[in-house]
Amino acid sequence: MKFHHADFLQWVPQQQSYDLVVTHFFLDCFNREQLSHVIAKLADAAAPRSHWLVADFAIPPKGFRRLHAKTWLRAMYSFFRAVADLQTHELIDPSPLIRATGFEVRRESVTRLGLVKAQLWERIA
Repeated sequence: MKFHHADFLQWVPQQQSYDLVVTHFFLDCFNREQLSHVIAKLADAAAPRSHWLVADFAIPPKGFRRLHAKTWLRAMYSFFRAVADLQTHELIDPSPLIRATGFEVRRESVTRLGLVKAQLWERIA
């Protein structure tokens, strides 16, 4: 098992055979352009038969849950812009970008009135 701690935008994968990619509350830190690059880099480093665990915030499609999520996300993005100089201002759903790299969702769990979504993705060679 090997763990990496680095500025992801500067990190260069040393191999292309990672069996597992874990991005918990990570992908929501990037704007649309950066997110596309981040997902492509991770997918390129993943092995042909690999898994990807994603846990992140989500915005439900309608109703009170949507309002609840948008209120919390607005507060969290404001806080992290102030204390961590987070540059992004909106939540981008990474699912279409991950799917485009050959991964498929195998399991999904949604909690906190739809605000938090966890997914298990799998790439079939």
